[in-house]
Amino acid sequence: MPIPKRVLQEASRPLAERVLEFLQRDPDSGYSLAEIVAEFEGTDEGLASMMLAFRTQLVEGYAAALDALVRDGKVLQVVHQGNTYYAVAG
Repeated sequence: MPIPKRVLQEASRPLAERVLEFLQRDPDSGYSLAEIVAEFEGTDEGLASMMLAFRTQLVEGYAAALDALVRDGKVLQVVHQGNTYYAVAG
C-alpha cells in the first residue's frame, strides 16, 4: 500500500526536531519518555513502558534525541516522584 509523500517527508525530519515540536504543542506540560514514545509510535503507554524496560533500539533513538535537546538547553529534564519528565525549556 502506498504511503503519502507528506508522511515520508515528516519521517525524514530529525527525531530531535519532531520531539521538540511535539513538546512545544503543550509548553505547560511535561511528558515521560514512555509517553513520548507512545505518541510517536501510535501505541499505548503500557507497551511503550515495556519497550523502555528492554531498552529497544527504537527507545534508544528517542532517549538520544531527548538527551541532545536537554544538552542544547531546548528541553528541561526533571525527576518528579521517581519518574523523569521532559518539557520545553523557558
